[in-house]
Amino acid sequence: MANYAFKDNIFTEDPNDKVAQFVGVKSYTRDEIIERAAAHGNVTSKIDLEASWNAIADEIRKIHEEGGTVSTELFSTSLSIQGVFTDATDSFDPKRHTVRVNATAGSLIKEAVKKIKLTKVKVNPAAPNLETVRDFFADENTAVDTVKIGSVMMISGARLKFDPTDAEQGVFLVGEKTVRLSRAVENSASIVKVMIGADVSAGAYSVEVRTKLGSNAQATKILKTGVFERQITIVE
Repeated sequence: MANYAFKDNIFTEDPNDKVAQFVGVKSYTRDEIIERAAAHGNVTSKIDLEASWNAIADEIRKIHEEGGTVSTELFSTSLSIQGVFTDATDSFDPKRHTVRVNATAGSLIKEAVKKIKLTKVKVNPAAPNLETVRDFFADENTAVDTVKIGSVMMISGARLKFDPTDAEQGVFLVGEKTVRLSRAVENSASIVKVMIGADVSAGAYSVEVRTKLGSNAQATKILKTGVFERQITIVE
């Protein structure tokens, strides 16, 4: 089952139009997937599952290093080159050109999502709205849900600004334990950037922005919480 909620559609003139977004979607890590497979009566041991995963992942990596692509029931990849070539005599220059990998869902995933049971939920429209979360220093075309320790996590959306002097407010990573990210590089209504310090452990987290600020950044007594729709993964 998956929850979804409505938010205003800013791309049309109709004030009643809405668009839907998923709420509270859990993102599973490699280890969590292996744990699930081992727990669901799989006759293969966890050690064997890990070995098989590593072998397949390494071969997929090698295939792409060789300039190949893959097509499976889980996903398919394709390659493209980004950048402008001055004329027919020009050649690939890594300073001006980039090889991009594109991934699309395979048949197994496409059939699986047709079976998702959806439940509509209500969210507080005055709460922070987290639209994207990504590593500020990473290529914007890489996985947007992965942030490195020591890097800056950038959140974009609406109503994100908070009072950094109030310990109840700010950006929080919620996992096995809850971590408040206290080092804000930028703190505005539409963009928040925070440092991921060495005190943050690698793993999967939900990202929350908590604020008591109302319209025009006026302080209120009500703590409002916005949650990103997917979990992110903090990596070393």
